Amino acid sequence: MILTHMVFMFFKFLEIVFQNCLGLIYTVYIEGLSVSLENIIAKLLLVKVPPPGSSALRFSIGAADKQSLQVPKSYSLPITRSSVTMLLRQLG
Repeated sequence: MILTHMVFMFFKFLEIVFQNCLGLIYTVYIEGLSVSLENIIAKLLLVKVPPPGSSALRFSIGAADKQSLQVPKSYSLPITRSSVTMLLRQLG
């Protein structure tokens, strides 16, 4: 269950980064910028997602942009919900 939640959160973050890249591609297309759409899409498809435990990946898809992809620190997440619940109950 914990691994499933972590994978879900990781893919949710990937989805946000992907949406940012798609927004940039749309902007380049609509604004008619001098950047090749083929090059931007190729660079996006060539981004390699690092494994958990790696440092953040910073990359550009070639349209004067900067993207950052933070990977999880480990494959599993600590279970803290019972500890947090107990703390909140003690605090009132």
